[in-house]
Amino acid sequence: MLAISPWSLQFSRVAFEANVGDILNLLAALFLIKGVNSKRWYLFVAALFAGLSIYVYQSEKVFTPLFILLLAIIYWKKLFALSKKYLFAVVIFGLIIVTPMLFYITTNRAALLRVTGTSIFSYQTELLSNDIQKLQRDSLNNDKLGLIIDNRRFIYVSTIVSGYISHFDPNWLFITGDIARHHAPGMGIMYLFELPFILFGIYTLLFGDFDKKTKLVVFGWLLLAPVPASITTGVPHAVRTLNFLPTWQILSAIGILYAFIFFNKYKRTKFVFYLIFAVAFIFNVTYYFNQYFVQQNYYNSEQWQYGYQQAVSEVKAIGNKYQTIIISDFPPLDKSYMFFLFYLQYPPEQYQIIGENSSGSFVSHHSFGKYTFRPINWSQDSRLKNTLIIGSPAEIPKGVGAIKIINNLDGSPAIKIVGT
Repeated sequence: MLAISPWSLQFSRVAFEANVGDILNLLAALFLIKGVNSKRWYLFVAALFAGLSIYVYQSEKVFTPLFILLLAIIYWKKLFALSKKYLFAVVIFGLIIVTPMLFYITTNRAALLRVTGTSIFSYQTELLSNDIQKLQRDSLNNDKLGLIIDNRRFIYVSTIVSGYISHFDPNWLFITGDIARHHAPGMGIMYLFELPFILFGIYTLLFGDFDKKTKLVVFGWLLLAPVPASITTGVPHAVRTLNFLPTWQILSAIGILYAFIFFNKYKRTKFVFYLIFAVAFIFNVTYYFNQYFVQQNYYNSEQWQYGYQQAVSEVKAIGNKYQTIIISDFPPLDKSYMFFLFYLQYPPEQYQIIGENSSGSFVSHHSFGKYTFRPINWSQDSRLKNTLIIGSPAEIPKGVGAIKIINNLDGSPAIKIVGT
């Protein structure tokens, strides 16, 4: 189920770093459980994978420590049955691995820019604007209950709880997904045919003849996965909760297996079940493969920011004629500086000096050399002299003569290049 999972394939095929964090956490769990049940030196392997996971993706900095703590609580009797010196050595080994990251986080103000850029606490104005007015009315009306409910602390808590719960929304999981880049067009991040089997799998795991520790690991893992994303904007978010995998697939597999066991008892109905399952499975998986491998390029090329390679090739050819080059970073051309750095093969060590404290926030703007990345203000930018302007069709008016127009794969204009 994991091998054909839309959620897994969406991010593993394009090498999202969150996918690496997910496999490292899975390996940490595997070797920790093996370590307490068989060969204790596996605990060092578990500590290695858990420590490395911290370096991979921001969500792991929250999820991995909580996950290891969960496993330690579940298997505490077996852990503490081991030699205390041995356990101490494993903990020290894990701390040695994560110490460089901890040192970097505590001594470098740029270390958590991405976290601050996506945290709900960085968007206080947007989050609290309505409640400030409500608090003023509550104060005038001496509404004590209102003062509690509209308090910013209550707003933060309710926003975090709402963000957490949103990741269990069946509509998000099976129908819509979040942003187009995170799922194939026309479906969510999981197969719709899995839904009844997941529900049956949850019931079977809860009340079936499974080891108590197995139940705690799967359900604890499932409940911990959305914690890092719950304090961020743009939830539900498929990348920040990639650590859900493979819990949904485990539940789905249990549901499928025990459904077959159940219907095999009844000769008259089992073939009907086999037929329904086969049709639903083949249709759903075939539909997904078509949407992912064929239709996605056509429908979602804009969301995947198609056209930057062609734009940079054009800039390389004519850029030396212009003193300044302005590139839009307004959606759908957001984070355009990353593409230019990559396709221009700009030396990383140079940009790390320039951009040390400017990355992370969705609203931050960037520049290097004669390249400036910001939204296009055509009424002002069109008056600039000796400037190359690269923006979206929404930012550059129709009728303006363009040096080049780059189209999305569906034929719609993606990028306009204009000289002044």
